[in-house]
Amino acid sequence: MKESTEDKFMHFLGTWLEPFSLGDLLVLLGEPNLPSLRTDLASYLVYNQLAYALPCYDEEDELWLTRAGLYTGHSFPIVPTRQEIAAGVLIPGSRLVPFNNPSVLPHEIVFSFNGKQLPRTRMGATPEDVYPLYQLFGDEYVPQYLSMDNDENSDLFSGAECDDPLQFSVMAVDARNLYWKSGFTPGDRIMARLVDWRNGCFELSVTERVRD
Repeated sequence: MKESTEDKFMHFLGTWLEPFSLGDLLVLLGEPNLPSLRTDLASYLVYNQLAYALPCYDEEDELWLTRAGLYTGHSFPIVPTRQEIAAGVLIPGSRLVPFNNPSVLPHEIVFSFNGKQLPRTRMGATPEDVYPLYQLFGDEYVPQYLSMDNDENSDLFSGAECDDPLQFSVMAVDARNLYWKSGFTPGDRIMARLVDWRNGCFELSVTERVRD
């Protein structure tokens, strides 16, 4: 089956890690390298935040970098709550913004530790415990993300006319090996390194806090 232009475009944006020119991208997509098309393409990339223009003094040679290229290989810290540590879980929520591919939902993100993928486990939750972990999505969107987390939540949140349910569940990351085999204590940091932007894959490690 022949790959469509849109498929080529999205695959490029999700996997290309090096700087590129708009002209080269148009050629790759089988389109003519015309000034008008470069302008349209630039507007589309900027509006949808799919790629970023690199500083350049010559517009003819302007280079761009995909979000995959910007974030892949970089690490950032996550501070788990005491409740998460005690339960041996990690709830991704919106903690991976802006590093994660926004089309990969929190319950779809893949986490690995010591080269092994961490499984998911269903756990009970309340708005007080979980909503703050999703706050970067915007308060008004938190119920939507939670409704997509699992089939049970889909029914719970769709049936709430005004108030959100007081109890629900989330598919948390089973992080028992990460916490307990590494001697993790409150105050330590989980370092998440993005290894595959398109598929939302992160490798986790532990960084101890500086102790007196």
